[in-house]
Amino acid sequence: MLEQLSRVEDSVAGRVKQAEDSVDWMVEWLSRDQALVGWKLERSSMARDISAEQLQQQISSIDNRHTELLSGRIDLDGGREKMLKVEASQQASGRHGILESIEGS
Repeated sequence: MLEQLSRVEDSVAGRVKQAEDSVDWMVEWLSRDQALVGWKLERSSMARDISAEQLQQQISSIDNRHTELLSGRIDLDGGREKMLKVEASQQASGRHGILESIEGS
């Protein structure tokens, strides 16, 4: 009888140890999973922040370029210079200039 009790006790102790190991493994797995989820959330948050910052920079760049274009500080491919040359040559030949025609209308 004592021997049976000893075997039962050993069996129960073995099962308890297995259960403890399983719980330890699950806790470790959940901790890793939680860390991974936290890392992914942090990365996606950083991506959103970077994207918003980059978008703001692009908007500012476009606004600045638009302002420069309107103020005439940027000459697109020398277009204004070419128009002035054409206008000068047309005025020299007695014809109305392109800019004069545009500004007059």
